[in-house]
Amino acid sequence: MVFRDLFKAGFALASACALAQPSAPPQGVVNVDRVVAVVNDEAITQYELDDAKRIVLQQLKQQNVQPPAQDVLDKQVLERMMTERSLLQFAKENGVKVDDTMIERAILREGPESVAAVFLEPVQNSGGCFPPPPGYFARVREICDTYGVILVSDEVICAFGRLGYYFGSERYGYQPDVITFAKGVTSGYSPLGGMLVSDRLMEPFSEGSATFLHGVTFAGHPVSSAVALANLDVFEKEDLLGNVRSHEAAFRATLEKLSDLPIVGDVRGDGYFYGIELVKDKATRETFSDDESERLLRGFLSPALFDAGLVCRADDRGDPVIQLAPPLTCTQEQFDEMEQILRSVLTQAWSKI
Repeated sequence: MVFRDLFKAGFALASACALAQPSAPPQGVVNVDRVVAVVNDEAITQYELDDAKRIVLQQLKQQNVQPPAQDVLDKQVLERMMTERSLLQFAKENGVKVDDTMIERAILREGPESVAAVFLEPVQNSGGCFPPPPGYFARVREICDTYGVILVSDEVICAFGRLGYYFGSERYGYQPDVITFAKGVTSGYSPLGGMLVSDRLMEPFSEGSATFLHGVTFAGHPVSSAVALANLDVFEKEDLLGNVRSHEAAFRATLEKLSDLPIVGDVRGDGYFYGIELVKDKATRETFSDDESERLLRGFLSPALFDAGLVCRADDRGDPVIQLAPPLTCTQEQFDEMEQILRSVLTQAWSKI
């Protein structure tokens, strides 16, 4: 088995991210979306305006077009350029690639030579279980390859069954350069974390004389490694990955029953990892203030859900959500129990608002 072999080999896969040699950025990239956002935003900040100015001036210079003076390139001038001589049309006419993602914009803004890696979770945890839209990771992989940036899949939460696969990158069909993992590899029975790297990144260490100087006091700990091996045996014997894949649709359908509650604004996630977004107004999706979130989540929901028998997390690092990551052995019986507890407690919470 691949995973057993990995653990038997120890955790010698050093962090090779520092070896990345970013390639030079392609010439003539128009950050069209960024300029459009700026000229359409009434609450524009000076930083955003300066960023848009820099983009326009850089683009015009690359195309040997005489740019206007910096001091007259204000929001009104940008807006006129967008209407009279659209930057998007300008790009199309001159065969210039159009930047259309936040990640690419960030890389171009900072300069590809200064960006070593992009870190992403298969399902974003912060903010409450955001699964990727179709094609998202394929586009991120393309961007990273274009600019010589390493793609790191942070799978501390999503690896080892949470999404029905050993790794979330398997589920969404992308090939990262580095995978970080923890938690699920031992099912939480013993602390253990690790990372996997591609052959390309490992080559200087395995074939050459390079040494990555680092040290972790409990690296390769035999007890935690033994727990991980035993845990992975259970994964195979009880087909836990298959259980998640065969029951995830039922899990989603059961949680979506809660959408009839006025406090539930959204139910989202994949596999056995879901978030229930809480709102103050279902029609407008108005969220709660910081003080309201504090009283709602920590003042009532967290203790009430626990007392009712449901272990979950009430989080407000983004919009207030209840996050669910049930045991991989769960089936419809447990889904129904979760839904009943959530319905009861959330109904009580709404009466307290």
